[in-house]
Amino acid sequence: MAVKKSTKKRKVSTNKLLTIVLCAAIAGLSVTMISQQVTMSKLSKETGTLEAKINEQKEEKAKIDKQLEAPNELERVEQIARDQLGMLKPGERVFIDSSR
Repeated sequence: MAVKKSTKKRKVSTNKLLTIVLCAAIAGLSVTMISQQVTMSKLSKETGTLEAKINEQKEEKAKIDKQLEAPNELERVEQIARDQLGMLKPGERVFIDSSR
């Protein structure tokens, strides 16, 4: 009878050990999965932000390409001359408000 009791104790202690190991493995996997979900969420937000920036850059590129296609467009040249170079048409006068 003494032999059966020690075998039974070994089975019980082996079952407890196996249960503890399985619980630890499940806990470890759970922590890993949660960590990966958080990382994926952050990357998804970053992807959205980067895609928005890409679209903005594409729009800016389209504007620049359009300007490069027609560099001699009279209205564009005139606008640059007025805004950036301060040029005036012949006979045109500029009045400056001194109250400002």
